Amino acid sequence: MQFSNEKEVLALVETLSGQLTKPLIFEDLNLDLDMRIGYSYSQTTTDNPMQALDEHIRKAKIAAAHAYEKKIFYYAYNESEDSFNKQQLSLAADLRTALELDQLHIVYQPQILLSTGECYGIEALLRWIHPQQGFISPEVFVSIAEKNGLIKLLTLWVIKKALVEFKDICEMKNSLQLSVNISVLNLHETKFI
Repeated sequence: MQFSNEKEVLALVETLSGQLTKPLIFEDLNLDLDMRIGYSYSQTTTDNPMQALDEHIRKAKIAAAHAYEKKIFYYAYNESEDSFNKQQLSLAADLRTALELDQLHIVYQPQILLSTGECYGIEALLRWIHPQQGFISPEVFVSIAEKNGLIKLLTLWVIKKALVEFKDICEMKNSLQLSVNISVLNLHETKFI
C-alpha cells in the first residue's frame, strides 16, 4: 500500500482500530479481542525495499509495544523511544568498550546514622566520563545497558570493582557496610550472584 502522507496512514490505522475493537463471533462464541497497533511512516526512498520493509516492521513492533504499555489501541513510532536509535546504539557500543577497558569508576557516598553522626556504611555509585561526551548520567547509561543487554555485565563490573575497593577501605575502618544498586532485570536472572 502506498501513502502520500502520514494522515492517510493514521486514517487507515483508525479504521482498523475501530474494526478490531468489535467483538469477533466464532462458532456462536462472542470473543473480545485485545489488539494493539503500532505503525511507522517515512517518505524516504531506498534502493533496498526489503531492508526498508524490515525496518518499518521493527519500528511498528516498537510502537505496538508502546501502545500496549500505554493501554491505547494504536501508537505511532517515535524515534526518541527506540532503544535502537543511532545515538543510543553508539552509546551502547561505547559503554561496552568502557566496560572492557575499565573506563568506568565508582564514587562512594557515606551512609550516616543520624542519631550519632557515625558513618556505618558506604554506597557504591557508578560514574562514566565518556571520552568525547564527558559526564553521562547514570540514569542514561543504566537505561541503555538495560535496553541493550549489557545490564548483567555492568552490574557484575560494579560488584567486582566495589568489592576490591571495599577491601582497601575496610583496612581503614573495618566495621562498614557496602551497598550496591542493582537493576530489577538482575533479579530476573536465574543465576544472579
